[in-house]
Amino acid sequence: MDDYESVLESLMREALSRHKIDFKEQVRVPVDATFYIMDFVIYGDYCKVIVECDGPHHYNHNQRSKDAIRDLWCIQNGFQDVLRFSAGEIQNQIEQCIVLIKQLVYKYDKILKDNGYLPIPKAKKSKKTTNCHSNYVGIRVPIVKEEPDTKSALSHQLQYTDAIKKLNTVSDNPDVTQQKRKQVNEEDLPMKDRLTFQVLKDLLPSDKKILWESIKRADKNSIAVWSSKIRHDVENLQRQGLLSIVWSHKGKIGILVLPNAPNLLNQLKGISMRLK
Repeated sequence: MDDYESVLESLMREALSRHKIDFKEQVRVPVDATFYIMDFVIYGDYCKVIVECDGPHHYNHNQRSKDAIRDLWCIQNGFQDVLRFSAGEIQNQIEQCIVLIKQLVYKYDKILKDNGYLPIPKAKKSKKTTNCHSNYVGIRVPIVKEEPDTKSALSHQLQYTDAIKKLNTVSDNPDVTQQKRKQVNEEDLPMKDRLTFQVLKDLLPSDKKILWESIKRADKNSIAVWSSKIRHDVENLQRQGLLSIVWSHKGKIGILVLPNAPNLLNQLKGISMRLK
């Protein structure tokens, strides 16, 4: 590890600590006669997610191939996902990196709990090293494969394309949960958007109402403008990574809607227009 990568890991460590996320760093996992060293292992109640801070050397063709093989091994041997963040994302978008980490941990915890898996023992979380042999060996999670380039997980999910239509006038009726579910085509969504949609379906009715209204208000940049009085009411949605307050001015706040699921937002905005 060079000095540049140690700076990236320091920024990630501070952000994880600030958000009170349970993690271990520089975790050695035995692999045959050698071992892998994970930058960070994030612990949910049931799941384990690896976070890697990738400096420039990770983007040459040879290293990308090695990373892909390693990531596949990890997912097949006890870890639910591997998130790789670039230097630019860590330095300039660290809060959005944290949102994505929280969202994935929340979703994987729910999947494992609903399928009868046992929580990770507290004693296991406190160990300095992590053995890959766990209750979760054999759980396979789909890997979203991208064409080789210098973009990593977060940048692919945070792109806002011209395909997102601008909202004009939409229905004021908030009670459209069942209609939205029926019309969203999950098969057309990338994995991160599908995970977000599952989180959305499990929300409390009051949170669904706020989120749906935010979707209807969102402009072409995915920003919904609200009175600052709603700040307290969106806290739960912020914790789950569905909304993010990006500015505040003269009694108004700007909220970024579904920051990690632009394709899902596109579908939901289209539905809101058809319901007007």
